[in-house]
Amino acid sequence: MKQRTLPLFISALLLTGLLAGCSSGEERQAKYYARAQALFAEGDYDKAKLEVRNVLQINAEHPQARYLWAQLAEREQNWREMFGNLQMAVDLDPNYIDARIKLGQLYYRSQAYDQALAQADAVLALDANSADGHTLRGSVFYRKGDNATAIAEANTALALQPGHVGAISILTEVYKAEDPELALAVIGEGMSQQSETATLKLLKISVLEEQGDADGVINVYKELIADYPENLFFHYRLVKFLEQQERIDEAEALLRDIVKTTPDNLQLKLWLAEFIANQRNLELAETTVKEFIRNQPDIYELRFALGKIYMALRQYEEAEAVYAEVIALDVDGADSLHARNELVKLQLARGEQESGQRLLDEIFAIEKDNAEALITQARLQLAQGKMPEAIASLRTVVKNDPTSLQALLLLAQAHEATGAADLALDNYRNALAVDPANEQAVLKVAGLLVAKGEFEPAERLLQGYLAGNPTNTEARRLLAESYSRQQRWDDALAVAATLESEEANNTLGTYLKGRVLFAQKNYTGSLAAFTQVMAQEPNAIEALAYLNRSYVALGRQEEARDYLLQHIEKYPEQAHAREQLGALYMSTGKMEEAIASYQAALEIDSKRVNTLLALAQAFQASSDLQAALDTYDRALELAPDNVALMILKAGVLESMEQFQQAADLYEEVLAIDASQKVAANNLAMLLVDRLSSEQNLERALEITADFGKTKVPTFWDTRGWVYHQSQDYANALPLLEKAVGTKDPPAVFRYHLGMTYYKLSDNESARSELQASLKDDSEFFGADDAVSILDKL
Repeated sequence: MKQRTLPLFISALLLTGLLAGCSSGEERQAKYYARAQALFAEGDYDKAKLEVRNVLQINAEHPQARYLWAQLAEREQNWREMFGNLQMAVDLDPNYIDARIKLGQLYYRSQAYDQALAQADAVLALDANSADGHTLRGSVFYRKGDNATAIAEANTALALQPGHVGAISILTEVYKAEDPELALAVIGEGMSQQSETATLKLLKISVLEEQGDADGVINVYKELIADYPENLFFHYRLVKFLEQQERIDEAEALLRDIVKTTPDNLQLKLWLAEFIANQRNLELAETTVKEFIRNQPDIYELRFALGKIYMALRQYEEAEAVYAEVIALDVDGADSLHARNELVKLQLARGEQESGQRLLDEIFAIEKDNAEALITQARLQLAQGKMPEAIASLRTVVKNDPTSLQALLLLAQAHEATGAADLALDNYRNALAVDPANEQAVLKVAGLLVAKGEFEPAERLLQGYLAGNPTNTEARRLLAESYSRQQRWDDALAVAATLESEEANNTLGTYLKGRVLFAQKNYTGSLAAFTQVMAQEPNAIEALAYLNRSYVALGRQEEARDYLLQHIEKYPEQAHAREQLGALYMSTGKMEEAIASYQAALEIDSKRVNTLLALAQAFQASSDLQAALDTYDRALELAPDNVALMILKAGVLESMEQFQQAADLYEEVLAIDASQKVAANNLAMLLVDRLSSEQNLERALEITADFGKTKVPTFWDTRGWVYHQSQDYANALPLLEKAVGTKDPPAVFRYHLGMTYYKLSDNESARSELQASLKDDSEFFGADDAVSILDKL
């Protein structure tokens, strides 16, 4: 009995332990969550975040923690993270009303009105008396132009919750244009029903601004300042409003008073100096900052502000003296190094690159990896076209400080300039991790994702960003492009229509509409749209290109030529118009005219790399390979690390049978960007076919190692042929069969497969493939060998 009882006793203990562990986990996450809520309510957001993270480490599917995380993300303006956590909270708990309201508000801010309405309806299905649900619904109908429904929903919300700020906001927006007194009455009624009136007073200001009642606006701002004397935001808004009203004396007096009452606030002093520089004159700003320095001589930031003023005044010697003074005072400290960096920028601004470089070397002697100096050096290298050197400098910065936003963005730009899109994307993503609200990083990541066809993550990123920046034009343009590339024509046209309805974006909206119509092959519609764009903006480069292509797609080449000739006559300084004319001539096989047009464009602007590229291709089409080679060299002088140009030039060298030079150039490309598979493919074929040696076969195997994992038949064929030439026929065969199994394989694929069958003594299959490779008198390297082998079979 004891032998049986003991295991049962142990099992009971284990079960008790497991249950206790489970209970302990639930208790711990409850404690963490309660602490997170309390800290959030106290305004200690950093500690609140740590507690929420503790909850999610125990239970990643805790909807309330996801909602609180979303609220923390909102404070940081990290709209992407906010959106993701709200969506997860709603997915985890479809009855979570607060999360649905917040998610609907995000959709509303990103102009995704149908999705916002869906969330409002879901809330009201759960709770018909939700004032927030009715307010969200009213907001959507207001944006859709249905004011009657908007008013009804807002009034319902106010009946449910008197003084509801969102509902009052809707009524204010509806009334303020046609009946501002009614709008003010609604706001006044709301203020009488609650003590926290700051938001409603800001609403009142918006109505008074609409009426042009400047004194009324100022009085309300003064009320806010009296109510919230510690909140500098209201001081800032009043100063800015006084500036807009050109009441500069009052703005300056207010700002000086703030500085006087908070003498230790350095940022206010700097703001006052900037205000005086912008609204008065730089000389008065200089005097003001000098006075601050006399009172606080150890605050070097004030001296840097003075140096900035001298730079704006172009008083370079005075600026140099300020920085030299900081260097003398701080010797080798951080401010001293910053002063030296400012001196470098000063020297570079004057075109003194050599002395700037000497000073950079001086900084590096003190601190080898000084981040600011490395970034300045990288900017100089980028300006000089020294991409590998700039990349090396920036990588050092990022290695030492992975959160350096400047370095990450510059590094991404450098990779983008060399055509290394994946490396650029990685660095833009890293920048986004550092600053999720950074506009450049958001738009670059989204753009590169759209270019790669990764539409879903691109759209999530854009929608999240638009929630906080609903009028951002570039984000909406990228969204339209993503929709268009997926053939979601209605969605794309809806974005274009929204932009077209906005006065500031009307031309862009018409252009995007034209792009969508062109993608739909509605060339008549796209031609009309691009013609309208050109009438509004004669310098629109891409619109002119698409107008040209629309004419060509309709078979109206002569009309395209006439349009371009008339446009060039009207705007003779436009190099891009002559480039378009060259492209038109190229499309109709008129190479002499194309070459002449491209050369005319280069006479206007000799540094147009794209025009040089087009000219080189026109020379190639005319079989003038030396002229093509010379033109690629001209382009590479302007863009020495442009891998696309290097690959094209290498192709010309191959055509000229300069195989070793071509191979060397492909190796240069791979040294810049090892991910360039076209260069690796072309190099491998050169090494095994034209420059065969044991060493070259090994190199070909090395650079094609991952070709079998791609989705590109050409790469399968190349890897298979490299195996074949290395006498590894067993590994060659499946890749070559896979390549030939694709639709309409090139003759050379069949030749490679046939030769492999021959080596494996499968003569019947070899004969079939080799005969197929020669069927249409195809020309390829090895065709003579195919004939010779067939004679033997």
